[in-house]
Parts: sequence; C-alpha cells; structure tokens
Amino acid sequence: MIPLLATVIPLGLAAAIHPGLFALQLLIVGQPRWWSRARAFGVGAAIPLLLFGGLVFLGFSQLPLPKPGEADILGISLRTVVGVGFLVASVWLFRPHPSLQERSSDFLREKVQTGSPRDFFFLGLLMNGKSVTSYALLLPALHDIASAKDGDISQALALVLLYALAFSTLWLPIVAVALFGSRIAKPLERLSDYVTGHSFKIVGVMAVIIGLYLTGSAALLGALFERFT
Repeated sequence: MIPLLATVIPLGLAAAIHPGLFALQLLIVGQPRWWSRARAFGVGAAIPLLLFGGLVFLGFSQLPLPKPGEADILGISLRTVVGVGFLVASVWLFRPHPSLQERSSDFLREKVQTGSPRDFFFLGLLMNGKSVTSYALLLPALHDIASAKDGDISQALALVLLYALAFSTLWLPIVAVALFGSRIAKPLERLSDYVTGHSFKIVGVMAVIIGLYLTGSAALLGALFERFT
C-alpha cells in the first residue's frame, strides 16, 4: 500500500491545483445562499473526472500485469510522456499573461453575481471537462492503482483518496464556511483574488514539480529494472 500512496498523494494533490475552480468556489461560498450553488458547481466539476477515471481504470484493469522480471513499460512510458509534457508546458506558464488573468477575474466575479445553481453546474462541467492537466495527472495514478497487487480493498481506498485530493479545491471552501461561518467570507475573497492573479505561476510551479517527479520516478524505475535483471 505504501508504494501506491507514493503515487496517489502527489498526483492527487497536483490534480487539485486548478486555480479557476478554486477561485470561483471561494467566491461562491462567500455569497448569501451559497450552499445550492457551491454544491451544483462541485457536482458539475466532478462528473467529467469521475467518468474519465472510471473508463480509464476499467481499461487499465483489463491489461495483463507485467510478469516477474519484466519492466512496466506502460507505467514508465506514461510517467515519462506526462512528466516531459508538464516540464515543456511550464515554460509557457511562467510567461506573463496579464490580459488572460484580467479577463478570468472579471468573468468569475460576474458569474458569482448573476449565476444560478444550474449555471454553476454547467460551468463546473465545462471548466473541468476541458482540464487537460487534470486528465494527464490522473493517467499515471489510475494506471498504478489498476496494476497494483495490493488487493481490491487497497485499490478502492487508493481511488477514494485520489479523488478526495483531486476535488479538495471544491470541498475545502465549503468546509471552511461550514466551520467558521460568514466571518471568513472576506479572507476567502482575498484568497480568491490572489489565486486568480497568480494562476499561471501557481500552475507553472506545479508543472515543474510534478514534471520532475514523474520523469525522475520513471528514470528510477527504469534504472532499478536494469540493475536487477
């Protein structure tokens, strides 16, 4: 179970880094009658990743496991391709994008003022439905879970943990308001402004860290296989 957690935790945390989703949920929970809109937004955002994860996990589960003494070529390849992709993308992410950030901030604030629960459901569906980074991060995690030899219970727990972490930017603001009430609305709004204003840099830092983690772990797995065969 420990090697599985070493995959699930970093990739689940990385998948949670979606500044647009987080910033909007922070704004939603600071409004009156926030519960129905926050819930609708969270459900809409969860659906694409749950459907994707279910299909991919079932697909990986049908593949034969590597035999003893064989390298996990698919796992190493996924880590290498996704890791290199994030490292390359980080170059663009660290460049300044003031106009995009300003338009994003204006859009989020307008939606919070005018959107209905139905609007937020479809907005969450759209925002996470086109989140290529989240899909890419889930791929190696789902592969490792599907190919783990820890048993069905461990696989199920790993899947629950993976998605609990990946959706933490949606449920953490709800928990914060449920615990501290409306007095936390202003701090959450300031946090939303910060996240929106630094969204590209935040994702860029994540891309570098997770890119190094994935490429490094792929290289380590390859080296261990070469050493012991």
